[in-house]
Amino acid sequence: MSDKLSIEELDGERWPEPARDAPREIAVLHALRRKPVRKLTAGDLRLLLLRDVGVEHVLPRAVDLLRVDPLVNGGHYDGDLLFAVVTRDHAVWTRLPEIAAVLRTVVTEAGLPARLHDDVDAFLDATR
Repeated sequence: MSDKLSIEELDGERWPEPARDAPREIAVLHALRRKPVRKLTAGDLRLLLLRDVGVEHVLPRAVDLLRVDPLVNGGHYDGDLLFAVVTRDHAVWTRLPEIAAVLRTVVTEAGLPARLHDDVDAFLDATR
């Protein structure tokens, strides 16, 4: 199963080691690319998605977490993972229509806070 593999293994691209003086976030992103996708936490997924790293590989895992709890907290606020997911480039959803369909169900059935409505509505419009 592909979720046992890391982003690095899935995309076949090995990033060079970050420079010693690179910002901490860069080192974290490099490390997360080597972690099996199934072991990525909501916070890991949020960071990867917001930085557009391995998006197509991590969206299925993120949507699985959102199915259990649409407002899962990825380290900043309730619903931050959902925000990271629905605000990705809309072109990704044409490549992952099954994942988009699952997410459409999740967001239409969940009671979401007002702060997420515009972003969720934009996702829904883009995936019609």
